[in-house]
Order: sequence, then structure tokens, then C-alpha cells
Amino acid sequence: MRQREYINNQLDKLEAKMKHIDFYASRNDLDNIRIVLAECLDQLGEVRASVEREPLSPEELNRK
Repeated sequence: MRQREYINNQLDKLEAKMKHIDFYASRNDLDNIRIVLAECLDQLGEVRASVEREPLSPEELNRK
């Protein structure tokens, strides 16, 4: 993967947002949970799109 650093940064951001969700859940703050969850889903879509754009490795090509 060429954009390994970008993808790792995005995954780190998702992990941080999941910690926000945990914090808000402990406070029963549903409005903020929904906001952060929507941000997580958007970021997850970006990561998936990045992975899809990456060229297949020789091992992945052999599996197809």
C-alpha cells in the first residue's frame, strides 16, 4: 500500500472518536454520541475508499 501512513492516521482518528463515544455514553449524552458517530462513519468511508484505490499486491492478484 502506498498510502499506509494516511490510512494509519485515519484509523488513529477513528480510534480517538470511539473514545469520545465511550465518554459521552458514560454521561448518557445521546446528542453528542450521534454527532461523533456520524463523523466516525464518514471517516470510515474515507478509509474504505482509500483502501479500494490502492493497487493490489501480487499476493492479492494470485488469490483472484
